Amino acid sequence: SGNVSERYAYTAYGQPTFLNASGIVQTSSAANNRYTYTGREWDTTLGLHHFRARWMSGLTGRFLTRDPIGYVDGPSLNGSYLSLQKTDAFGTYVWTWRDWYRHYRYAFGSPVDLSQTGLMPAFQQRHLDKVRSHADSALQTAMSRFNCSRGPGVYSEKWTDSSEELWDSYDGIWDTISYLMPLGTSTMTITKNYNAFWVCRKCCDEPLRITFASASASLDFSLFDAFTAPYDELPDDGTVAANLGNCVDSCQRTEVNPTKCIDDCWQKYKTRDDRRDGTPFAITGNFSVSSPRYVLYHDCGSVKRSWTTYSAGYPYYGPRVVEGN
Repeated sequence: SGNVSERYAYTAYGQPTFLNASGIVQTSSAANNRYTYTGREWDTTLGLHHFRARWMSGLTGRFLTRDPIGYVDGPSLNGSYLSLQKTDAFGTYVWTWRDWYRHYRYAFGSPVDLSQTGLMPAFQQRHLDKVRSHADSALQTAMSRFNCSRGPGVYSEKWTDSSEELWDSYDGIWDTISYLMPLGTSTMTITKNYNAFWVCRKCCDEPLRITFASASASLDFSLFDAFTAPYDELPDDGTVAANLGNCVDSCQRTEVNPTKCIDDCWQKYKTRDDRRDGTPFAITGNFSVSSPRYVLYHDCGSVKRSWTTYSAGYPYYGPRVVEGN
């Protein structure tokens, strides 16, 4: 009909007041309208606005948690709010190489956690073969404990080991996320937690054997890459780092084999890191996966069944597959 059915008033930070068409204050929206200040959802029970990635209190004018993307700073943040290419409705904006340059130039040595920049899933996906290899190896190690040397009984073992590897970070992220990567070789600490359970039993006149067994493992990966900030540019107006970034980006986009082109960029646009006196930085990140789970069942007859279950987290985002015999 075009008639006013409800009115709203807000404080500077969005605390709403609900009024009917005549302007009389109500305790809540009679129309059950939950979209209010800046189009965000209002929770009457909590008295908070839901801004998708976090909650905001209109009374205090504050968000209740830190921004999921972490600390972002630079010469101007206008592009983050005004550019349609920089919209981030869910607070999970993935950094580009420009963000790296801006961070190295203005963050004065603060570390970078890949999980907080939205880069960890891509890093995992890029190293999928390595992660799966470790998960499969951990399962085989857990299964190696199965034996009946101690006679009939029920046995269970849990143990942990840890190792370090050097992962090539260029392979890890360079051509995956807008040419953004940890630089050089990163140290990956891999902690494997094993679980093995089995039953040894003698059936009638049959020999002692394993009649039931189960094995699995969980793996924790911890990335640490310490280095000197590569874009801690020479004292100038900031064009050295910007030119280097544009040059490297162009190589990646246009060259079939960009290695020589990138080397030429580093020679042409020398940064402080070339003299090894730039600001120290560290790139970190953690993620966990589960190995497949192996199960064996062997009854006192001749029937033997075994299967391996690949869960939804193998190593992540994978399908569930069951194999048996």
